Amino acid sequence: MNLYSHFGVSGSPFSVAPDPRFAYPTMPMNLALANIAYSVDEHRGLFLLQGEIGTGKTTLGRFLMHNWQQEPEKYVAVQIQDPSASSQAGFLRKILGAFEQPTPRYLDPLHAAMLTFLLRSREEGKTVVLLLDEAQTIPAPGLDLLHTLSNHQSLEDQLIQVVLLAQTNIIHKLDQRPALKSRIVGEAYLGPLPISDALAMLRHRMKVVGGDFDAVFSEETHKPIYNATKGIPRDLCVLADAALVAAFSLRQKRVGCDTLDTVFTSMRSKGWQR
Repeated sequence: MNLYSHFGVSGSPFSVAPDPRFAYPTMPMNLALANIAYSVDEHRGLFLLQGEIGTGKTTLGRFLMHNWQQEPEKYVAVQIQDPSASSQAGFLRKILGAFEQPTPRYLDPLHAAMLTFLLRSREEGKTVVLLLDEAQTIPAPGLDLLHTLSNHQSLEDQLIQVVLLAQTNIIHKLDQRPALKSRIVGEAYLGPLPISDALAMLRHRMKVVGGDFDAVFSEETHKPIYNATKGIPRDLCVLADAALVAAFSLRQKRVGCDTLDTVFTSMRSKGWQR
């Protein structure tokens, strides 16, 4: 018997991979999704989603990408996981390559290729979306390039919609570039979850794989799980997953506080405690 059959689930309910199936629609998540969708559909330009580490920015990005890619006649959307190119030319080549466009060697031809692509997409009635994960890692040349890209506009709207997914320290870089900062037309924030949303998210994840969270995690563990992780979605998943493994190894059908104590002891680097 493996872990999944032991708990009656079809797969891992608490994987930290950004699987859109597990995206739980909390109020901040729904608000961010609505604001980003509005900004993109109205061709407003640059949108910034900030969040602490592990609060679900990448999962939200994958969810958005999945939706946009379902409508190829309407959207041309790409996601870049690592936007930390050291030069404008390198960054622009990465962007053009993601859109499957020619990538000339020098900067001026690269800009020309980008503008040609944007104008052609507009003539075809398509919205061009560039989603940049880990945007706080973008160096100075890349930020300058984003400012240049934000200048590509018609009389009515922006030709490229850029969505930045970033940790909160991006604000220090933006403060050094007020011209770029002023181009940000929409913002949203993802933070730690309140306990009601945290438990609802864990229940949702178990349900996705055919399980029942409350049947596996005894009620006495709910508050300790939340307190240990402080409501950070990624940590909630890591702790719940480790608790399942511990319970399975002990041949327990339910996770109790004794199981959590075993996890807290074995994962000392996390500093978790009830």
